[in-house]
Parts: sequence; C-alpha cells; structure tokens
Amino acid sequence: MSWTSSSTGEELVRAFQDRVRGRTFLITGPSANGIGEATAIALASSPAPPSVIILAGRSQSKTSSVIETIKEINPTISVIFVHLDLSSRTSIETAATTILEDVKVNKIDVLINNAGIMACPYTPLDWSGIGETILESQFVVNYVGVFLFTNLILQKVRKAAPGARIINVSSSGHRFSGIRWDDIGFKVRGISLTACVIYD
Repeated sequence: MSWTSSSTGEELVRAFQDRVRGRTFLITGPSANGIGEATAIALASSPAPPSVIILAGRSQSKTSSVIETIKEINPTISVIFVHLDLSSRTSIETAATTILEDVKVNKIDVLINNAGIMACPYTPLDWSGIGETILESQFVVNYVGVFLFTNLILQKVRKAAPGARIINVSSSGHRFSGIRWDDIGFKVRGISLTACVIYD
C-alpha cells in the first residue's frame, strides 16, 4: 500500500497491526481535538489493540474526554494519565519518576513526542544549569523539555528493544529559521521546530 498525506491513522494501524498489538504507547500532548487525541483514538481503534496507552499532558481535565473515548472504543486497553508540563524541569522529572516507578509499565514500545506550543507570547523561562540560564518557552517545550523527558524514561524504551520506537512530531515551521546557538534565548520563531528535526 502506498502512503500519502491523506492517509489516516486508522489505515496505518490496520496495515501494521503486528506493531500495535499488545504494545505500550506513550503519547505526549493528548488534549482533546489535537494530534495526540487522534493518535490515541486511532491506536485504540486497531483490530489488534495496544495493551497500554499512557497519556502525558498538562491537564487531566482536557484529556478526560480522550480517556473516556478510548475506554468506549476498547475497555480492555489500560489508559494511564501522567501529568507532564514540558516547560517545567520539576514536572518533567516528576512525570519520568512516575512512569519509571509504575509497575504496570514494564516497558514502553513506542514513545510519541507530540506535545508542543506555537505562536505564543515571548516567555523567558529560568532553566538554570542548562547552558544559558534563561531560555525561551517554545524552545523549552518543543525541544529541551522533550530531550530531557525522553532521556529520563529511555531505560523503559530500551526494555522494548529491538522493536522500540521514538517518534518526534514536528512541522514545516522549522523552515523559518535555523538555530542561533549564540542566542538560545531568542525572540524569533522557528528555532524549536528546527531543533526537533535535528533531534530526529
């Protein structure tokens, strides 16, 4: 089968059932009406469903409808919500610890780093100890936080080797700007999406 930009998630999970069946998926940014929700629903709709879907996001209330929909589609899937705010080192470290210590999650087969922000006001964040002290919020949420979170939970992804996968969702926004390494706390847009592409 050939895949195009019009291909749907449901088509993919039907075609690759063996890569979904019984596996554990972690999706960041699972709020209703977004890519994360669509991904989770497509996985839950698979004829060979995953055993666990972990939804890691900033707001459980914004994710509750997604959890309910997954359970309506297939009540056998274990759905776990983990609070994760990628702008906060403390939140990232707490979320990673929660996942690492959860006995129901012995491995993560597929990590889908979907969470991100865009077109928000310039917001400097204090990330002391990471190069420059002050970093711009989009760069933190879309790249630095993703990098830290992924590395903190990597041991559980490695437990699913050799079939484990890490998927970093980006956009065409990376074309707007390269990375200005000498001004990592920049005010110009585009850099965080370029970083996502480089990280891939």
